[in-house]
Amino acid sequence: MQCPEPVEGLFTIGYEGLSSEVYFQKLLAHQVKLLCDVRKNAISRKKGFSKSSLRESASNHGIDYIHLRDLGIDSEQRKSLKTPQDYDELLNQYEKRILHYQQADINHIFELLNQYHCIALTCFESHHTLCHRGRVAKLVVTLNPNEQPIEVNHL
Repeated sequence: MQCPEPVEGLFTIGYEGLSSEVYFQKLLAHQVKLLCDVRKNAISRKKGFSKSSLRESASNHGIDYIHLRDLGIDSEQRKSLKTPQDYDELLNQYEKRILHYQQADINHIFELLNQYHCIALTCFESHHTLCHRGRVAKLVVTLNPNEQPIEVNHL
C-alpha cells in the first residue's frame, strides 16, 4: 500500500472586512485548491459570500468549494457576543456540544486535505480566535499520523 502524498497546508479565512476580490487574492496567493465553508447557513448580506456566489467565484478562480453545514454554529447563538470571554464560552460549548459529535466531517476534511494538499476553512469572522473554524482546524491537525505536524495558517 502506497502512502498518500504529504499534506501541505491548512488555512482558515474569514471574509469580514474583505471584498470578494481581496478574499480570493489571499486564497490564490496561498495556492488554495479547495474552500471548505463551515457556516451553518451559507448565506450572507455581503455581496459575493452567499453559497452559490461563493461557489461560482471559487470555481472561476480554479478553487473547488464544499459546504459542511453540520460544522456550523446557529446564528442565534452568536447574536449576544460582546467580550472575548463571551466568544471563548461559546466556542468551548461548541466543541463539547457540536464538534465532539462531528468526527465524520473532521475526518472528511482531513481526507480532503490529503487529496487537495492545500485547503482553507472559511466563515465570517475576520479573526480565527473569534470563530469556530479555528477549533475545527485544531481538530483536523490532530489526525495527522505523520511525524511532520500540519501547520495551520490563519489568513
